[in-house]
Amino acid sequence: MRSGAQAVAYPSIVASGPNACVLHYRDNNRQAQASDLLLIDAGCEVDGYASDITRTFPVSGKFSGEQKAIYELVLATQLACIDAVQPGRMFHDYHEVAERVLAQGLIDLKLCEGTLEGVLESGAYKQFYMHRAGHWLGLDVHDVGLYRIDGESRRLEPGMVLTVEPGCYIRPADKVPEEFWDIGVRIEDDVLVTAAGNENLTGSTPKTVADVDRAGVRIGVNKNSAYDLYLTRTLKNAQLVRGENGVELFVSEKLEATAGVKQPIAAYAEKHPEVRVMDGRFMEIRQAMGTPRPREAAAAYLRNFVEEMKASGFVADALKRSNQPDAAVAPAE
Repeated sequence: MRSGAQAVAYPSIVASGPNACVLHYRDNNRQAQASDLLLIDAGCEVDGYASDITRTFPVSGKFSGEQKAIYELVLATQLACIDAVQPGRMFHDYHEVAERVLAQGLIDLKLCEGTLEGVLESGAYKQFYMHRAGHWLGLDVHDVGLYRIDGESRRLEPGMVLTVEPGCYIRPADKVPEEFWDIGVRIEDDVLVTAAGNENLTGSTPKTVADVDRAGVRIGVNKNSAYDLYLTRTLKNAQLVRGENGVELFVSEKLEATAGVKQPIAAYAEKHPEVRVMDGRFMEIRQAMGTPRPREAAAAYLRNFVEEMKASGFVADALKRSNQPDAAVAPAE
């Protein structure tokens, strides 16, 4: 909305853990756990035209082996589907591509048994993939328009816009290894059919594993980085970590007990509306999540916080009272 959108295009789906396996989950009230994937299906409207985008992230900031395997399968499927969106091709062609790529991947992961043709014919893959790969998009999220004419799949023409959104949803079941349970992944983009092929209108939204790791739902810091050293030497064991509610600054219990660290955190939050205090013990940096470079934004907020604490004399007094000599501060990254 900050970039000019006028309204949401539909109620957002924000589904973690088992709820990511529910296609149109809209309660959006489950507490995400560190081991979960978080599936976000959301879109906005501009001048009446809708968008429809889905991305899936690991809540902890790092995929498990099984999560990564399913995610990469869905991504490979989506990329193959986008390649199949071409003028003159049938609308249903990319749906069939989705079925074939996903089915073969499920066989390779031993979640389906048999040959590719056998799994497609039996529909065994539908236990994990039960919807079409996309729909028309325009003045409505599911825009008007026929998918078949006289019983035949409609041919794609330049100017048509559609979504490409294969997924994989693994619920607990017999013969499904437990490590795959509750993994739900969908990746969705909005694609324009052009005279030369297609244009991915939402392609700049991170979706490769490397992109997702860099973007991060949570903002983390390598403990050996200069920035982490900056924080630990200044606040003695303070660190920027991934947490349940966003970017969190944890302070050592010893420092908190001896110096009442809750007070300066609360005072800082009063001056900075983008920062929220939770239980007086950490702060959530909201705006950093929506920036092109969230790690740098989070680091900038926390550097400012540390500098304000130093300028107020709080840090020196706290360290003195807790008998912890201050150390030289390393330059921030």
